[in-house]
Amino acid sequence: MLANLVMFYRSLGNPSIKDDLWLDTSVVLNDELYQQLKQVEQHRLVSFDELVLDGEEKTLDEISATDYGKELHVTCRISTGDCKFYSDIKDLLKRNSSLSKGDVNVAFYVAEDDYYSAEQKQHLSKYQQLNAIVLLIHELKDLAHYHDSKVGQDALNLVFVREAEGTSSKSLQLTPRLSSNLVEVPPIDISVIVEIGQQSAINPHIGREKSVFRSTVIEFLTNSAGNVQDKFAYLVLHWAEFIKLFKKNFDTYISGFAFHKARKEVADAEVAAADQLAKVLNDISGKILGIPISLGSLLLIVKAENVFEQLVLVLATLLASWLLAELMHNQQLQLARIKDARSILFDEINIRAVDYPEPLRKKIESTTECLDKNEKKVTRLLLCLRLFSWLPAVAAALLLIHLNASSLMLSIEVLDNYFSSLLR
Repeated sequence: MLANLVMFYRSLGNPSIKDDLWLDTSVVLNDELYQQLKQVEQHRLVSFDELVLDGEEKTLDEISATDYGKELHVTCRISTGDCKFYSDIKDLLKRNSSLSKGDVNVAFYVAEDDYYSAEQKQHLSKYQQLNAIVLLIHELKDLAHYHDSKVGQDALNLVFVREAEGTSSKSLQLTPRLSSNLVEVPPIDISVIVEIGQQSAINPHIGREKSVFRSTVIEFLTNSAGNVQDKFAYLVLHWAEFIKLFKKNFDTYISGFAFHKARKEVADAEVAAADQLAKVLNDISGKILGIPISLGSLLLIVKAENVFEQLVLVLATLLASWLLAELMHNQQLQLARIKDARSILFDEINIRAVDYPEPLRKKIESTTECLDKNEKKVTRLLLCLRLFSWLPAVAAALLLIHLNASSLMLSIEVLDNYFSSLLR
């Protein structure tokens, strides 16, 4: 219906509006205007006080097509009911409370500026600002922890509560009110809050941006507008400063989140490397007992009744030493794989460390140094144990030679005589 009323008003030539939406104008009657007259009267959009056609007062029913082309003087009052028709922007801000509640779907017309909100065309700066503020209220209503708009009240109360742990539970209340001084300033850029609203339905991680935005609203208005009565007006007039603070707070949040993630990654890598080294040591802890056990076989060699038994025991000891040495060699290979894996992981961490804070970089350096020392210590230990694995075999062989020295010397003498006779 508002569209019909706007077309009727424009057909009258956009006459000036008097108090209480009265208008008084003259226009040439034509078929289009006549149809509009009947339409606005039928829907009670206009209350006609006087219709004067060529100096003669008439009712709408008395006018016909034969009167087309004659001058028609119209005196009427535009309805202030459902149609959002306003004389000027001050009238709009005074009577249209839905705009202060963030209702972006309300169509209205302002006669002074011939502005119809449903038309998609370039508008005056003040209406761009008005639309931005209304959309801002709409988005703030979605971001607020809760809002209160009781039936019969024109005001909308938006409540923001501190979310951080350990802080005061004091809340902040915003009551949006539109005024001339807000719409007369250059249009504000609300793309940030609009994007947050758009991402809410498709981005599951948007909660962090919303949380930072709410906290920034409280911080900004508490610190900068603590004694200001109309905090919403202050927010609009200092919107650029607020957005700058929000971006700074969000960057700080992201940096803290990245720092925590990087710190956890370094800690996990350190624990994983330490666990692998501990696993190597646990694997050899039971196996190194084979060395003293093998040395115990020396007593059996001493008590053996003949050379054959001694020789069998020496061969058994040699086999045990070989097995232990191979097991130690296998642990050396496993340690080498662990060192390579750890090197790959920490090389990647060290590359990113240039962007980390100084404490975390020092932690990475300290962790790398400690792991290097532990790896070298385990490397030396495995090498020593591999060498010691041959100790029982060497000792058994030497003991066998010692116990049978006389027989061995006799055998050597016989062999020497034999080869000497062959050479004569």
